[in-house]
Amino acid sequence: MAVQHVTAAGSTVFSPNGCRVKSIHWVGGTTAGHLLEIQDAAGNHLYGSQAAGQYNEIESITDRNWPTGFKVTTLDSGYVDVETYDPGTSVF
Repeated sequence: MAVQHVTAAGSTVFSPNGCRVKSIHWVGGTTAGHLLEIQDAAGNHLYGSQAAGQYNEIESITDRNWPTGFKVTTLDSGYVDVETYDPGTSVF
């Protein structure tokens, strides 16, 4: 497993050759309404979440294939950890 720890939104594409995502963990959303958005390299929406209140923590257990990688385009507060399976690992 690999974990991308992201503390600020930006245009950096992680895993540009593609990845299979195991989980997304957003910690420290400080205010209700703060947003997290993850897009693919072309700017298409892959995942989003909205904080419910002070010190929001959200974890999404998933098994998603993101063939062009991902970038965190909105992160209003806190940080996000995106855990991916190692390349070549069978998850089924």
